[in-house]
Amino acid sequence: MSVARLSGLLVLASTLPMLALTLFMYQQMWTDVQQAARSGLMSNARALAALVDNEIDTPLAVAGTLSNSVLLQDGDLKSFHRRAKQALEYLPGSFLDLLSPSRQILLSTLYESDAVLPVVYKPESRQTGPIGKSRVSDLVTSPTAKRLVAFVEYPVLKDGVPIYTLAITLEPSHFLELLRNKFPAGSAVGILDRTHRFVARVPDHENRLGTLAAIGWRDEIARKPEGVAETVTLEGRLSLTAYATSRDGWVAGISLPNDVLSATAHQTLRSLLLIGILAISASLALGLMLSRRLSAILVDVAQAARKVGGGHTVPARPFPIKEAATISKALSETSHRLAARQEALRESEIRFRGTFENAAVGVAHVGLDGRFLEVNDKLCDLLGYSREELLARTAQDVTHHDDQAEEAEKQQRLIANEIASFTMDERSIRRDGSILWTGVTVALRRSEGGTPLYFISIIRDITE
Repeated sequence: MSVARLSGLLVLASTLPMLALTLFMYQQMWTDVQQAARSGLMSNARALAALVDNEIDTPLAVAGTLSNSVLLQDGDLKSFHRRAKQALEYLPGSFLDLLSPSRQILLSTLYESDAVLPVVYKPESRQTGPIGKSRVSDLVTSPTAKRLVAFVEYPVLKDGVPIYTLAITLEPSHFLELLRNKFPAGSAVGILDRTHRFVARVPDHENRLGTLAAIGWRDEIARKPEGVAETVTLEGRLSLTAYATSRDGWVAGISLPNDVLSATAHQTLRSLLLIGILAISASLALGLMLSRRLSAILVDVAQAARKVGGGHTVPARPFPIKEAATISKALSETSHRLAARQEALRESEIRFRGTFENAAVGVAHVGLDGRFLEVNDKLCDLLGYSREELLARTAQDVTHHDDQAEEAEKQQRLIANEIASFTMDERSIRRDGSILWTGVTVALRRSEGGTPLYFISIIRDITE
């Protein structure tokens, strides 16, 4: 591998953990964003449910005040009509219907006090407190206003017996004002009555008023009164929806599309990735510049090493990199030592060859597998083989079968370092098949680390 490529890998090795950390941080951030979004949406839903309660409390308070009117106790409905219209100035757009115990409409602030009114008031209502207390209806079509509204009903008691019921409208437009421009762009916000029909919704309030909420949201509401879940809005967008139930059973909810939720995190990811890419690119560029300089120095060092390998001496060079200069100095010193050793080795080889070839006894280097590695002329003469023929054979091929076991056992002891050498008399088989008695002395050549390399055998003719 080239220094440039290695440097690049080293840069990647140092920058990839940073990139991995960046991705981990993004994952953690994405988890935190999701959790924060869920918590934030839930807080918004609960806050909206509280606002719904407040919105209901205002007409409830007005109804409670009017229920104590002496005019009602005296049956002066015409005067009460004027008093009710004055009180409703605190509830712009709302109106009041006065009902008899049989639910007959006795007066309505939408009409003059002497107007002919619908006979019976029939909005479905549900008691949300103790018996004889206030009631809040679901969204219904008002018999007097002929449009969708909800009502707060408040009983008027005389001597503990209901004599009238005050019905003040909960106007959808009032609830719509709770939703306008108060929530993140792209979100869908809605208030549902107990039948899961929209009292107010953003967006598309006009078309959604009185219609059912999305089936997924309705199913979640049926499972538990508040929570956060993934649902599909009426616009078909997969969203995270948080909802909470108000005191009177109405439900406030907010849905934020997943793509809106992820947009911020994705933008952050793109920024982090861009920073990571720039950092890696800068590191790679710097690493490449340094690696080219280092490569040129190492090429010079390699050329010096090749010269040393070729038996030449080289001078030490003052490279600008400390380690390279140290290597160059070491190569120079080594080249001079090797030259001296090479000369000594050549002289030693000459002496060894003279001794090996001119010995009066047979000499052989035998591999651990028994194959002859090197033999002298004397051994070839003793066994009657040419050097080439003997090097193609093993020691077992020229040793009598009855002597092989003893020799093998002693060789194993030699390998196990139990003995330094051994000597034994054995029968050798010459090329012509005749038997030659020989005295064999065997030692083991080991590496500097102690690994067995080959046997050194001295063979003498002891036939006489």
